[in-house]
Amino acid sequence: MGLDVYLVKKLSRYDHWNKLEEESNTWTREHYNQEIAKLGKNKHNELTEEEAERISAECEIYNLNLGLNKYGSYRGTEKEEYIDMDSVKYPLHLFKIGYFRSSYNTNGYNSVVSDLIGKSLYDIFEPGDEYHVFPNWEESLERAKEVLELFDKKVDGFENISCSRVESWGVGQDEMIFSRGEALEKYKEQVRKMNNREGPQYDFTNTDGLWVVNHPLKVKAVLMGKFKALSELPAAYVIYENEEGEGLLWYRNATEIVIETIEWVLSQPDPENYFFHWSG
Repeated sequence: MGLDVYLVKKLSRYDHWNKLEEESNTWTREHYNQEIAKLGKNKHNELTEEEAERISAECEIYNLNLGLNKYGSYRGTEKEEYIDMDSVKYPLHLFKIGYFRSSYNTNGYNSVVSDLIGKSLYDIFEPGDEYHVFPNWEESLERAKEVLELFDKKVDGFENISCSRVESWGVGQDEMIFSRGEALEKYKEQVRKMNNREGPQYDFTNTDGLWVVNHPLKVKAVLMGKFKALSELPAAYVIYENEEGEGLLWYRNATEIVIETIEWVLSQPDPENYFFHWSG
């Protein structure tokens, strides 16, 4: 799970099909509400299976008559085009010219960069609560360059370092480890579980801590601290060294690809026709 950001170009009939999709969404919502009221019920989940199927079929017919699919969406080639190209600078990177991703765990782009400098993709493009985001491309470029500058000042030559936060969500005082013996028992228990699993295994964190499965970490420091959730909770910050091209450098390169994407849009003859599908 995570945030996916897709760059899209409006094509010649974008407004036509977008208007029909909005019409479908409005009609479907109103039709459901009207039919539920006619049946003397209050919520969709109070409908019988037969009633729900009938109303759904009526909505599907309405959508198909509009030229949309049965779900009320247009999936043809006249509305929009998704842009997805390898970065010129970093062609093997997960980020692309036209596609950004930030997983919801503590290693996602937004989580790491925001934790470092207090800014993220949200600050660059200011999407608000919108699914279709039409940025001011010139202003977004300036904000992206500012993020890169702040990142470089913060990291200050330590790009090959990673800093992972190990959180203690839901761990009460009576569940915390208080001795080397308890720590060893917890480790042995987890190793037995992993040895009994089939298929590939990956590094992970849980309420007990950080588990390194695939490769040893070159740990440089473990710093005790806390993090802010609904309240302040204890956490450990594990700083470790990576191979060349990994670590915090990955996030710097991602930011450069964000800049590369904006500059690509601004180089087009019609940048006003480009926007983001902001899906998270």
